[in-house]
Amino acid sequence: MPNIAVLGSTGSIGRMTLEVAASLGPEYRVVALAAASSARRLAEQAAETGAACLAVGDDGAARALADALPKGAAPEILVGPGALAELAARDDVDVVLSAVAGGVGTLAGIPTVSPPADEAGQARQGERCGGRHPLQTRRSY
Repeated sequence: MPNIAVLGSTGSIGRMTLEVAASLGPEYRVVALAAASSARRLAEQAAETGAACLAVGDDGAARALADALPKGAAPEILVGPGALAELAARDDVDVVLSAVAGGVGTLAGIPTVSPPADEAGQARQGERCGGRHPLQTRRSY
């Protein structure tokens, strides 16, 4: 069962990704979501998906998100510039879709291509990258 993280979940690509994931059935789970500042929409998405971890860009967005979450909801909330990378690198995340523009989105993807720690991790990375680790591919040029 692939666990999915959607970075930029409140934008048009992120919203479409969530629709597609929901249509694929229960074997695809959204476990983490991130948005720069759309706290109300992010809270709605968290309630719909049951995501265990949310990330936002700053303390103001974090306060707005906490206020917008339904009573009793207690997802982990990550805040700040490193939050996207931390969310993407979580152990419970198998697939990361980054719908975040610019350098922030690029930096968030770095943990997903770091060298694997063991044989099982190496196989998983190979599946993500068409059989070769992306850092190996880059170094071969």
